[in-house]
Amino acid sequence: PKALSDDAEGFAEMTVHIPLKTAALATMKSNNYMLNALTAMEAEDRGGTLGIQVDSDGYIAEASIACVAIVTRKRVLKAPPFDSTLASTTLVRAFQLAEAELQSSGAGLLSGVCQAPTLLHEAYDAAEMFTLGGGGVRPISSLNGRVIGDGRVGPVVRALSKLLELDMQNEDYLDDIPYEVYGHER
Repeated sequence: PKALSDDAEGFAEMTVHIPLKTAALATMKSNNYMLNALTAMEAEDRGGTLGIQVDSDGYIAEASIACVAIVTRKRVLKAPPFDSTLASTTLVRAFQLAEAELQSSGAGLLSGVCQAPTLLHEAYDAAEMFTLGGGGVRPISSLNGRVIGDGRVGPVVRALSKLLELDMQNEDYLDDIPYEVYGHER
């Protein structure tokens, strides 16, 4: 994924009423995407994009094809734990990069990074909100019609987008593909 452009805008997102997957189904990789598809369809019908699932106690679970994260007003990057969602390699790597580059390095963009249960009202009050998946981030500018932060793409989302793009270009993490074995040239 390419880093967000300077003029990128956030997406409108909606919570949905589609039931959550069981923990066993949610934490394994499978080809059963019915609930994911229904989540996205309901969100699109209501003006959203991916849809965000919330449990019966008001805790955010995940989007149809991505994890959800917020940056609190105290500048803490926070995402729900993987108790009932698929463990996202993008989220795990983004949190590692955030700790090293946006918190510990003195960049001052974050005061902390954590995975903890996240209530829907925390998202409404967040400085920034976004989804992570497929190696990239998607900024959320409004949730259920409520503006998140100032409604613009925030500095943490922009920085994480750039860090993930650079990370995916890092030769240490890339595998050589022997194209010639398949009768193709590079």
